[in-house]
Amino acid sequence: MTAELAAEPKIATPKYNDILTAVLRSDKDAVRQLLALGRWIDKPGSSGMTPLMAAVMNRDAQMVQLLLEQGAEASTQALKLARKNKDVATVLLLEQHGAR
Repeated sequence: MTAELAAEPKIATPKYNDILTAVLRSDKDAVRQLLALGRWIDKPGSSGMTPLMAAVMNRDAQMVQLLLEQGAEASTQALKLARKNKDVATVLLLEQHGAR
């Protein structure tokens, strides 16, 4: 093998096409990889659900925290879902990130 072939960059192929799918599968590493590839963190799915809303619906506080730390918008809809689920930890996280 020549030095030129060895120096070729590896191409990162994501496990999922979008962040919403990775969130629904509770795959934090895939979420990080997609964000590193420049995927839009607040891109809603066909139903209008954002990745953050999906994490709230799944009661996955760790995923909610990851998304918020990476710049997801702490939306009013996500806060309403967390309150409906009586998920106090997620409500506090969302409020700390500006959801009202």
